[in-house]
Amino acid sequence: MPLVLHDLIKALVAPLTRPVLAGGLVVNHYLWICYFRDAYEYRVPQIMAFFVPCVWLVPFLYFVSVSLGDNVLPSATHSGGLGSGSMGGGMSEGGACPSASSAP
Repeated sequence: MPLVLHDLIKALVAPLTRPVLAGGLVVNHYLWICYFRDAYEYRVPQIMAFFVPCVWLVPFLYFVSVSLGDNVLPSATHSGGLGSGSMGGGMSEGGACPSASSAP
């Protein structure tokens, strides 16, 4: 595994296992719930109706969409271009239009 990839994985995984982060998330969510309960007198199910799409679902789907976009980027294993491949519509091997290469 390349060193850069190893460092990236280590940087992303390590903070999720730290107790400080887990405690901070719990305290953050508790403060959000207390704020909405005290300032607007919402009940916990109403607060969760806000939390699920806005606080949890949108960031999760954002990171999923970012990782899915990596699969459509050109890579070193794909050596195609506009004129190569078995699909028709590209330029011929000579680099000119097919009608120009068939002239006598």
